Amino acid sequence: MNFYSYAYIVQQGQFNALMQYGVSFLLLIALLLVSIQFIRHRLNSRYRDLTILLSLIIVFVLGIRWSEYDSSLRNSEESSRMANFVVTVSQRLGVPKEDIRVSALHLNEDVIISVGNRFYRAHFTNNFEAYSLTQVHMIDSQIKVVDIAKE
Repeated sequence: MNFYSYAYIVQQGQFNALMQYGVSFLLLIALLLVSIQFIRHRLNSRYRDLTILLSLIIVFVLGIRWSEYDSSLRNSEESSRMANFVVTVSQRLGVPKEDIRVSALHLNEDVIISVGNRFYRAHFTNNFEAYSLTQVHMIDSQIKVVDIAKE
C-alpha cells in the first residue's frame, strides 16, 4: 500500500503545471522563429506552411490546456485540503507533519493515516469539514512511502 508524505502532497500539483507551461513556451518560441523566417523569405512557402502548422499546434495545445485548467484547479484545491488535513492531524496527535503519511492524495472516506507504526482511519462528515480518527490495525504493515527526492 502506498502512503504519501506531506512534502509530496504539497509538491504534487506544482510539477505538472510547470511541465505544461514549459511545452507551451517552447511552442511559442518555435512559432516566433518560424514567423520571423517567413517574413524574411516571403517567396519560400516552406516557412508559411511551418507557420500555419505551428499555429494549429498551438491552438490545439491551448485547447488541451483549457480543458486541463479546470481539473488542475480542482487537483490543486484537493491537494491543499489534504495538506491542511495533515497539518491538523499533526497538531491533534502532537507529532511533526513530516512524520505523517496518508494513503490518498485527496480527501476521501477511505484515508488511512500512518504515524510511526500506528495507523488511523479518518471518518469525515459529509462536507469534509470535520473528522474523527479511529486506530486501525493493518494486516500487512509493510508500506511503501512515496516522498519527494531529497537532493
